[in-house]
Amino acid sequence: MAQRASELPSYRTHAPSRVWRGMLVLAALTLAASAARAQETRARISLPGWRAPFPIEDVVIDVSLDAPSGKAFTAIAGALDDLKIPVDTRDSVAGLIGSMRILPSGSLGGLRLSRILDCGQGPTGAPNAESYRLTVVLLVLLDPIDASHTKVRIGLVASGQEPGGSNRIQCGSSGRMEEVLQQTAAKRLSK
Repeated sequence: MAQRASELPSYRTHAPSRVWRGMLVLAALTLAASAARAQETRARISLPGWRAPFPIEDVVIDVSLDAPSGKAFTAIAGALDDLKIPVDTRDSVAGLIGSMRILPSGSLGGLRLSRILDCGQGPTGAPNAESYRLTVVLLVLLDPIDASHTKVRIGLVASGQEPGGSNRIQCGSSGRMEEVLQQTAAKRLSK
């Protein structure tokens, strides 16, 4: 004799709904923590010509040094000095060194501005980095990978103002300065 569905025993309990609720809460907390981490920054950059302040982490190029973070910090500080790049930010505990405002004239770190920054070209085809008045930010973030290696993130970004005008442009890195800075720091470590 067949039983009706209403007469069958119910195996459903409230436990699955509690489990699902718990999983949803856990997922929400994980997403919130991820969003908070994504918004963390060691330096927020605000340059004329850029629409809004942004975290330096948005424009970094990653390299590494074969040294503990303390030695890597000292090597980067020395490399910045060797390249005659001014330093106005130095925090070895936070792993942050560099400058929030450099007003270069023609070159930076011994390199022509047009070699290290892409600011577009003027009507004659000449690089804007050669003729515009630039405000440059160069920051280096250091994080230990393990006891003998350090992740180095170098952020180089600028804005330019047209000579005699109010037109402002954004400038991105070509990657050349980051390469020179990493090589100079590595040489210091090999001594």
